[in-house]
Amino acid sequence: MHTMPDEIEMKFQVDSLEPVRKVLRNLAAEYLGTVRQIDIYFDTPDGALRRSDCGLRLRRSRRLAGPALPPAGGALLTYKGPRRPHAGCKVREELQTRCDDAEAARRILRACGLVETLLIEKRRATYSLAGCLIALDTLPGLGQFIEIEATDEKKIHSVRRKLSLTGEPITATYAELLAARRKKK
Repeated sequence: MHTMPDEIEMKFQVDSLEPVRKVLRNLAAEYLGTVRQIDIYFDTPDGALRRSDCGLRLRRSRRLAGPALPPAGGALLTYKGPRRPHAGCKVREELQTRCDDAEAARRILRACGLVETLLIEKRRATYSLAGCLIALDTLPGLGQFIEIEATDEKKIHSVRRKLSLTGEPITATYAELLAARRKKK
């Protein structure tokens, strides 16, 4: 997996992923596969990472369809730094590494005094188009989303136009969206 020093993305909530899937097929986007992801977020007991707008995530993925095949039993450990002000896109430092043993990584994080704060499950179909990764995400209880990620904001805006995504992008993380939904209940 290519790791970018900065994550540059736009996220949109949609009523249905089907219109975007159709456009992606018409544009001959490369289908990279569909996975089920389980993300476990960690923080210090006093919530210092969340308060500083940072995140630490351990992600397990299981292939559901398509050519992409996550490593069996492994996981991806990701640190996300604070968001930086940026017009239109969400930009933040992103550091990640693969772990061969997801359960051992989880135990190491706990042994270091970190606590599990949130579990997010989603179904993600990923496509590649014009230098961008496009993720079509379904999160139970939260809805359907499209994320466009690239190393260059211009590429993201170009793909956004090709996909006819209008409206304001969402800058909140899935963790923040889930927390806000829980507060409403």
